[in-house]
Amino acid sequence: MKKYSTPGKPQVLVAQPFLAARLATRHTTLRKLAALAVLAAAGLLTTALPVPAQTPFYAGAHLSVHGLPQPDQGNVGFGLRGGYEAYLPFISLEAELNFLPWSSGGSFGETQGFFGLKLGKKIGRWGGFLRVRPGFTHFGEGDFPNQLTESTKFALDLGGSIEYDFAPKVSLRLDLGDTRIYYGDAALLPSPGGPPGPRLGTRNTFQSNIGIVVHF
Repeated sequence: MKKYSTPGKPQVLVAQPFLAARLATRHTTLRKLAALAVLAAAGLLTTALPVPAQTPFYAGAHLSVHGLPQPDQGNVGFGLRGGYEAYLPFISLEAELNFLPWSSGGSFGETQGFFGLKLGKKIGRWGGFLRVRPGFTHFGEGDFPNQLTESTKFALDLGGSIEYDFAPKVSLRLDLGDTRIYYGDAALLPSPGGPPGPRLGTRNTFQSNIGIVVHF
């Protein structure tokens, strides 16, 4: 401490170092309180702001195999699909388009289109679903594209699907099911220009797909 005196007056003791230390401590405390207030405000804002959720849309591509008992052949190709998870977690709207140009018998290729419901739920990484999707199937191309008297017929996809999430927003999907084809009065021609065979009516055919689904 320094001593200061004036003529005729007693000496006055001034604690300059002590006061400076107290002021510095007070400023440090105020700065810490201000920093804590800023952090608390940022935390509240972060909590209040909505977190962007995964969109309900998805799309995918797959390989497809369709067995036809009449004629006795299997059609192979690829397909694309897109969907909208309309009522989570159980109901989705889904559309699919398949191109199957290669056939084991060489008679004709096939194009399919389906639109309908996918019903089910995911638990963890696994999901199980049922499909009910009406649509159409069109026969053509191949060695004998006009073997069927009517080329485009109503079809109904009934089956199940299994999905496994092996990466964020990416799933492996397997479809197994019955593609019901309503041939009606359509018939097969055993040979070009020959008489048609009996009407085909409604036929159940096995179809399977395997591919990737990406969720947006």
